[in-house]
Amino acid sequence: MTDKRTAAETKRGDLNTALGLITDKVAEIKAEQATLATKEAEWKALVGTCEVNAYLAFREAFFAAKATRDEKLEKIKELMADNEKLAIPAANGKTGSRCERPRSNGDKRDRVPCSTDDGLCCGAATKTVDGALVTIETCQSADASKFEYQPKRGPMEITDPAKESWDFACIGGAQRVLAAATAAAGLALLMQ
Repeated sequence: MTDKRTAAETKRGDLNTALGLITDKVAEIKAEQATLATKEAEWKALVGTCEVNAYLAFREAFFAAKATRDEKLEKIKELMADNEKLAIPAANGKTGSRCERPRSNGDKRDRVPCSTDDGLCCGAATKTVDGALVTIETCQSADASKFEYQPKRGPMEITDPAKESWDFACIGGAQRVLAAATAAAGLALLMQ
């Protein structure tokens, strides 16, 4: 029996040693958990500081952008109040006035004639814009070959873009040339 007792005592000693090791490991785990809790608290503080700093930077940028936007809006209101720049020339036959055939609801409407006393003609200014041919009919000098077009300002822009030079030709002159060519062709047919 002594051998069994000795073996049991040895096993018991091994068990106590293992239990001691477990207790030591539990103490180490608790120490690591305390360190982890401290590090998590530090991390949360850093994240909080970072979030506050990011928010403050955002807020500063937001109010700077808002102030810039408000300044631009005030400048745009001033530009809009300047009726001289925005005034559409009246269809009165003077230089720069529009002479398109007006839209109608079915009744016949003619073009507003340009003042021939001032040497003006109704002409077409044309240019390709974004792949589409744009035409503006306006009263200009009969010998003009170019038309200065003022493009619109873009959204929130406070300066007008540079004027563009568009090709210009009198419509009346083209009609006279066409009429003369038609008359010549008709005369040629009659002479045969």
